[in-house]
Amino acid sequence: MSTFLLNTTYDLLRSEISELKKKINQNSSNISVAAAFGDITDNAEYQSAKQQQEMLFTRLRHLEQYLSSVIINEKNIKFDKISFGTMVTLFDKEQNKDVEYNILGSVELELYKDLQIITYGSPIGQLLIGKKIGDTITSSVNNSTRTLTILNIQKAFSKQDQ
Repeated sequence: MSTFLLNTTYDLLRSEISELKKKINQNSSNISVAAAFGDITDNAEYQSAKQQQEMLFTRLRHLEQYLSSVIINEKNIKFDKISFGTMVTLFDKEQNKDVEYNILGSVELELYKDLQIITYGSPIGQLLIGKKIGDTITSSVNNSTRTLTILNIQKAFSKQDQ
Protein backbone atom coordinates (compact mmCIF):
# COMPACT_ATOMS: atom_id res chain seq x y z
CA MET A 1 0.00 0.00 0.00
CA SER A 2 1.32 3.43 -0.93
CA THR A 3 1.88 6.04 1.75
CA PHE A 4 -0.11 9.22 1.28
CA LEU A 5 0.72 12.63 2.73
CA LEU A 6 -1.13 15.90 2.69
CA ASN A 7 0.98 18.66 1.16
CA THR A 8 0.99 20.48 4.54
CA THR A 9 2.30 17.32 6.19
CA TYR A 10 5.02 17.07 3.55
CA ASP A 11 6.10 20.63 4.40
CA LEU A 12 6.14 19.79 8.12
CA LEU A 13 8.12 16.64 7.38
CA ARG A 14 10.74 18.59 5.41
CA SER A 15 10.99 21.08 8.28
CA GLU A 16 11.44 18.33 10.87
CA ILE A 17 14.13 16.68 8.72
CA SER A 18 15.92 20.02 8.44
CA GLU A 19 15.82 20.45 12.24
CA LEU A 20 17.14 16.91 12.71
CA LYS A 21 20.07 17.66 10.41
CA LYS A 22 20.92 20.72 12.52
CA LYS A 23 20.81 18.57 15.66
CA ILE A 24 23.06 16.01 13.98
CA ASN A 25 25.61 18.73 13.18
CA GLN A 26 25.52 19.93 16.79
CA ASN A 27 25.82 16.35 18.00
CA SER A 28 28.92 15.84 15.82
CA SER A 29 30.49 18.83 17.53
CA ASN A 30 29.56 17.38 20.93
CA ILE A 31 31.22 14.09 20.00
CA SER A 32 34.42 15.90 18.97
CA VAL A 33 34.51 17.87 22.21
CA ALA A 34 33.85 14.76 24.31
CA ALA A 35 36.50 12.77 22.42
CA ALA A 36 39.04 15.48 23.27
CA PHE A 37 38.63 14.60 26.96
CA GLY A 38 40.75 11.50 26.42
CA ASP A 39 40.09 7.77 26.61
CA ILE A 40 36.67 7.26 24.99
CA THR A 41 36.06 3.83 26.59
CA ASP A 42 35.45 5.43 30.03
CA ASN A 43 34.16 8.76 28.73
CA ALA A 44 30.48 9.20 29.72
CA GLU A 45 30.06 12.39 27.68
CA TYR A 46 31.37 10.65 24.57
CA GLN A 47 29.20 7.57 25.09
CA SER A 48 26.13 9.75 25.67
CA ALA A 49 26.82 11.81 22.54
CA LYS A 50 27.28 8.63 20.46
CA GLN A 51 23.96 7.24 21.75
CA GLN A 52 22.29 10.53 20.87
CA GLN A 53 23.86 10.35 17.40
CA GLU A 54 22.43 6.88 16.85
CA MET A 55 18.93 8.04 17.87
CA LEU A 56 19.13 11.11 15.62
CA PHE A 57 20.25 9.12 12.58
CA THR A 58 17.57 6.47 13.20
CA ARG A 59 14.88 9.15 13.33
CA LEU A 60 16.30 10.86 10.22
CA ARG A 61 16.26 7.61 8.20
CA HIS A 62 12.75 6.89 9.42
CA LEU A 63 11.40 10.29 8.35
CA GLU A 64 13.30 10.39 5.04
CA GLN A 65 11.54 7.21 3.88
CA TYR A 66 8.30 9.23 3.76
CA LEU A 67 9.71 11.77 1.29
CA SER A 68 8.78 9.42 -1.57
CA SER A 69 5.13 9.30 -0.49
CA VAL A 70 2.25 10.28 -2.73
CA ILE A 71 1.47 13.94 -2.01
CA ILE A 72 -2.22 14.87 -1.86
CA ASN A 73 -3.13 18.53 -2.30
CA GLU A 74 -5.86 19.42 0.20
CA LYS A 75 -7.56 21.60 -2.44
CA ASN A 76 -8.35 18.47 -4.47
CA ILE A 77 -10.13 16.62 -1.64
CA LYS A 78 -13.89 16.31 -2.04
CA PHE A 79 -16.25 16.09 0.92
CA ASP A 80 -19.15 14.12 -0.52
CA LYS A 81 -17.67 10.93 0.94
CA ILE A 82 -15.01 9.97 3.47
CA SER A 83 -11.51 9.89 2.02
CA PHE A 84 -7.93 10.54 3.01
CA GLY A 85 -7.68 14.13 4.21
CA THR A 86 -11.17 14.46 5.62
CA MET A 87 -12.41 14.92 9.16
CA VAL A 88 -15.55 13.02 10.06
CA THR A 89 -18.08 13.52 12.78
CA LEU A 90 -19.54 10.20 13.83
CA PHE A 91 -22.27 9.25 16.27
CA ASP A 92 -20.92 6.41 18.43
CA LYS A 93 -24.00 4.42 19.43
CA GLU A 94 -22.26 2.51 22.23
CA GLN A 95 -20.87 5.67 23.85
CA ASN A 96 -24.02 7.67 22.96
CA LYS A 97 -21.97 10.67 21.82
CA ASP A 98 -20.54 12.38 18.77
CA VAL A 99 -16.84 11.85 18.06
CA GLU A 100 -14.54 13.48 15.48
CA TYR A 101 -11.64 11.87 13.70
CA ASN A 102 -9.27 12.97 10.95
CA ILE A 103 -8.79 10.30 8.28
CA LEU A 104 -5.08 10.51 7.60
CA GLY A 105 -1.99 8.34 7.34
CA SER A 106 0.67 6.98 9.61
CA VAL A 107 2.93 9.99 8.99
CA GLU A 108 0.27 12.43 10.24
CA LEU A 109 -0.37 10.11 13.19
CA GLU A 110 3.31 10.37 14.04
CA LEU A 111 3.70 14.12 13.47
CA TYR A 112 0.38 15.48 14.78
CA LYS A 113 0.22 14.07 18.30
CA ASP A 114 -2.64 16.38 19.37
CA LEU A 115 -5.15 15.23 16.72
CA GLN A 116 -7.69 12.45 16.87
CA ILE A 117 -6.64 10.36 13.86
CA ILE A 118 -7.87 7.17 12.27
CA THR A 119 -5.39 6.00 9.67
CA TYR A 120 -6.82 5.19 6.27
CA GLY A 121 -5.12 1.78 6.34
CA SER A 122 -6.52 0.70 9.72
CA PRO A 123 -9.48 -1.70 9.86
CA ILE A 124 -11.91 1.04 10.93
CA GLY A 125 -10.37 3.45 8.41
CA GLN A 126 -10.98 0.93 5.64
CA LEU A 127 -14.61 0.59 6.76
CA LEU A 128 -15.08 4.38 6.69
CA ILE A 129 -13.39 5.16 3.34
CA GLY A 130 -16.01 5.86 0.68
CA LYS A 131 -18.93 6.18 3.10
CA LYS A 132 -21.31 9.16 2.94
CA ILE A 133 -23.26 11.21 5.46
CA GLY A 134 -26.01 9.04 6.92
CA ASP A 135 -24.19 5.75 6.36
CA THR A 136 -23.62 3.47 9.35
CA ILE A 137 -20.75 1.05 9.90
CA THR A 138 -20.23 -1.63 12.51
CA SER A 139 -16.71 -2.41 13.67
CA SER A 140 -15.69 -5.34 15.84
CA VAL A 141 -12.31 -5.12 17.55
CA ASN A 142 -11.10 -7.07 20.61
CA ASN A 143 -14.55 -8.55 21.34
CA SER A 144 -16.05 -5.06 21.30
CA THR A 145 -18.53 -3.81 18.71
CA ARG A 146 -18.91 -0.17 17.74
CA THR A 147 -21.73 1.17 15.62
CA LEU A 148 -20.86 4.51 14.02
CA THR A 149 -23.12 6.74 11.94
CA ILE A 150 -21.54 9.41 9.72
CA LEU A 151 -22.94 12.84 10.62
CA ASN A 152 -20.55 15.20 8.82
CA ILE A 153 -17.54 15.20 6.49
CA GLN A 154 -15.19 18.19 6.21
CA LYS A 155 -11.56 19.15 5.65
CA ALA A 156 -9.05 17.45 7.94
CA PHE A 157 -7.56 19.74 10.60
CA SER A 158 -10.68 21.94 10.44
CA LYS A 159 -10.75 22.46 14.21
CA GLN A 160 -6.99 23.16 14.26
CA ASP A 161 -7.30 25.77 11.47
CA GLN A 162 -9.75 27.91 13.44
